[in-house]
Amino acid sequence: KARGLHGSPRLHADLRADGWTVTEKTVADSMCRQGLVARRIRRRNGLTRQDKTAPKFPDLLGRDFTAQCPDQRWVGDITEIPTAAGKLYLATVIDLYSRRLLGAATSRHPDAALACAAIEMAVATRGG
Repeated sequence: KARGLHGSPRLHADLRADGWTVTEKTVADSMCRQGLVARRIRRRNGLTRQDKTAPKFPDLLGRDFTAQCPDQRWVGDITEIPTAAGKLYLATVIDLYSRRLLGAATSRHPDAALACAAIEMAVATRGG
């Protein structure tokens, strides 16, 4: 029910609501003896910070994510992947016609070199 997110305060409140007479310390001690620990919810901070003074880039696709033939429209994105060793960034390039992954690259930093590596792989995939 709780998916491992309830710690002793929440479990104590749930038990009290169900009619049990128990202290929060008893619940915490019992959890400790059983090796139960609540998972921490990691709050994510946004990767990019919007520059209010920068000019807006035009929407070249006009929110139309379709293509009439292969290699007409490619789109890309960068996503952050949390790992035990730290953050890893994945850049991808997709052909909107086939929805096929054309290029991908990973790096410890979300910079232009990462995006260029994914684009270069996409160009090489298409024989360019």
